[in-house]
Amino acid sequence: MEKSSSKKSFYWIALIATIVFIGVQLYLNKHHVDLKLGLGSAQSICNVSEKLNCDTAASSSYAELFGIPMALLGAFMGGLLLIFILLGRFNMTSDTDRTERFAFYVSTFMVLVSIVMGLISLLILKSACPFCIASYVLSVIIWIALFAGYRPQTNLFVNDVQDVFTSEKWILASLISVPLLAFLVNNMTLDSYGYQEIKRVTQDSLNNWKRAPEQNFDLANGLKFQNGTGEPKVVIVEFADFLCPHCRVAAPNLHNFAKAHPDVQFVFKSFPLDGACNPAIPTKRDGKSCEYAYATFCSDKVAQKGWEALTYFFDHQDSMFAADPAKIVDDFCKASGADCEAIKTCMKSEEVHERVTKMAMEGEKAQIGGTPTIFFNKRVLGGGQLPSVLENTYREYAK
Repeated sequence: MEKSSSKKSFYWIALIATIVFIGVQLYLNKHHVDLKLGLGSAQSICNVSEKLNCDTAASSSYAELFGIPMALLGAFMGGLLLIFILLGRFNMTSDTDRTERFAFYVSTFMVLVSIVMGLISLLILKSACPFCIASYVLSVIIWIALFAGYRPQTNLFVNDVQDVFTSEKWILASLISVPLLAFLVNNMTLDSYGYQEIKRVTQDSLNNWKRAPEQNFDLANGLKFQNGTGEPKVVIVEFADFLCPHCRVAAPNLHNFAKAHPDVQFVFKSFPLDGACNPAIPTKRDGKSCEYAYATFCSDKVAQKGWEALTYFFDHQDSMFAADPAKIVDDFCKASGADCEAIKTCMKSEEVHERVTKMAMEGEKAQIGGTPTIFFNKRVLGGGQLPSVLENTYREYAK
């Protein structure tokens, strides 16, 4: 009786953990699709910090297997495990012990995949995904619960595999259904977002990029980011305005792409759409775009918080049109702990004014027609703010 009660307790632990695991995987799949289609947001609950966020893993080439999101495969694998657990619990198969063993085998496979994906995140991407870590922990909890509850006879593994191809073909069919269903659901999801049109735009962007003339830029003048230490194979240069709504959308996509590819360097250059600091713009406006550019590069110089400033300003763009830039800068300093007086002193300096003006003149020389404008290895890349365009061009260049 005590043994039966103990087994029931472990069953409930495994059951609940499996359901939560499926939920986590579905969230990760949605996050991946959002990023792939350029719908992602830096405000995701999964993004805690630069090194602790889901975007790096979700944007990387390791997030998919043959075009199918790993998270979606994980959700369906979790669903299969849930079915095996329930079938064993209610004795709905001819051999309950064997069904329980297969539940344990599936959980073992999930743990192994978790280990591999965890190592990829830490050793290659150098980033940790909170929800991914949660799924890894859940897979281990499930494995322990099933092992403790079932006490499976693993010495029968070879016989069980043989039976899959003879008397238990339903198990083989269920295993095959996991990638097939994931493939179908993924395609239907992407089609619902008009992915075929996105693919067409992606190919057009690649073709135009190949024909575009090369432009040379001063890579030292701008915010630079690279998630690796080696010589970059790809350099992405973006010209943007802090009050440009499209630039706000592009910023996290470009940063996420660079985070997910250690051989990519991302250089951000300011191109204020205001003649107050940009000789390429004939009309002088209120100078706010200029002030936010000064604040960003001064935050980088004074406190090494340039990227924090960039992210903060784009995240608060809606309130920046009417607000006094000094107030927004004060709020940023409070949020980041930066020395506000030093930043404001720097913002008034001729040095930072000349720096922003030189960036703008680089953009004028490259004949950019608006913001954001993105260059991929010296050539303008239309639609470069879209993750699919970036990834497709990256793969083509890497051939």
